[in-house]
Amino acid sequence: MFKKATLLFFLLNIHCVYARVELVLPKDKPHPYLVELFAVLGLKHDGTASQMSQIAREKLMRKPTQERWEMKEIYQEKRDQVFPILQRLGVINAVQPSLSSYDYILVHGALVPRMRDRLKFLNDLWARGIRANEIIFLTGERPLNKELENNDVLFNEKFSSVSFRKGWVKPLLSPKTEADAAKVIWDQVITHPDLRLKKVKYIAVGMIKNKDTGVLTRPHTGHTVEAWLDTGPKMGKILAISNNPYISYQDQVMRNILKKRGYLNQQIILETVGPSAAPSTSLAVHLDNVSQWLYREAYPEE
Repeated sequence: MFKKATLLFFLLNIHCVYARVELVLPKDKPHPYLVELFAVLGLKHDGTASQMSQIAREKLMRKPTQERWEMKEIYQEKRDQVFPILQRLGVINAVQPSLSSYDYILVHGALVPRMRDRLKFLNDLWARGIRANEIIFLTGERPLNKELENNDVLFNEKFSSVSFRKGWVKPLLSPKTEADAAKVIWDQVITHPDLRLKKVKYIAVGMIKNKDTGVLTRPHTGHTVEAWLDTGPKMGKILAISNNPYISYQDQVMRNILKKRGYLNQQIILETVGPSAAPSTSLAVHLDNVSQWLYREAYPEE
């Protein structure tokens, strides 16, 4: 079963130029692909996108304190039916920019392996002649994960899907946070000479304290985008780099914030692009991601 699903993944894994899919259509209608997905999963609904979002939150979305890598697999018996729908939704393939020049390139922070994938994607774009006036790295001060971001993962090339830059030298001190690791990985992965000379602005958001419990949690996409906007950038053409399956979700989060701040009333362009989803990405993570995306689109003010 796993071999068959992996083969299906690679057959579907083609490149596409940036094009947005909207899950919520006018008059609260769900996109037909979303309806198809619910039908395959056996999730009953009343035909409105808002209600489907509530069902997805209950059945597919991870718990508020749960990380993606902590999720248990679900709907494995539906995998071969679900993946073609995910591909049509645009959360499997690599997504490429539609323009050659932007005012800003934003790189979304993540676990170390995913940040490498995103920077390799940026390096390849630069080699193809795609340019931006400014490069912004959106990160947080979350502590590195001891299992998924240990020193082997950070410094040993055999644990990386991305080759290290020839001549890269390991730093004397190991990074302790995502923000620190982002700088190390930039030096490790970026090889294009012009891009290496480009000044990068790092946005590092501190841990977020829960008002009720006092527990510190990591900053999310919205926090880092808000922090960047607080610096007062002039709006224009924005290219954000993520990776699938998170491209549409992070794009929607950013659109909601831009709209809330009144920027979408201006003549701006936002594209979110990035490499394809890893074959190892669990179906549970894919479905959680669709539910997160749907919720942000159905309830943009929350």
